[in-house]
Amino acid sequence: MAMRITELVYTELLNSIESAPPEHGGLLGGESGIVDRMILDLGTVNNDCNMYRPDARKLNAVLREWAAEGIALYGIFHTHPNAHGFERLSGADMVYIRKIMQCTGMKELYFPIVIPKVKVVPYAARQQSGCISIEKAELVIL
Repeated sequence: MAMRITELVYTELLNSIESAPPEHGGLLGGESGIVDRMILDLGTVNNDCNMYRPDARKLNAVLREWAAEGIALYGIFHTHPNAHGFERLSGADMVYIRKIMQCTGMKELYFPIVIPKVKVVPYAARQQSGCISIEKAELVIL
């Protein structure tokens, strides 16, 4: 499964969130299988800097707007620091991804890690017959 993303959104992911501390995130959306928009979410007040806690009220409002415009949700990204070992999903990330997939019933979603100013490391989750698999994905910049 390849995450297809416009160069504009890829650049925005790398550069516009450089001031966001690790463990912040947002939504990825688009049309025709191409990620062509993102919404940054600095999350809710969080005393644990090692955990992204989305602002569900804000993000649900965005999802309603996108739905009205015919924009599909393609993924949820979050930031990690630029350090050895942080290109991988943590155990907590995996639990979070599985919960989202189970609650939404969606068949496929991307969960890229963004290391600001460095790279985007895409992961994809698939749900089939009640089983959820999470794998590193290919990144295709359009």
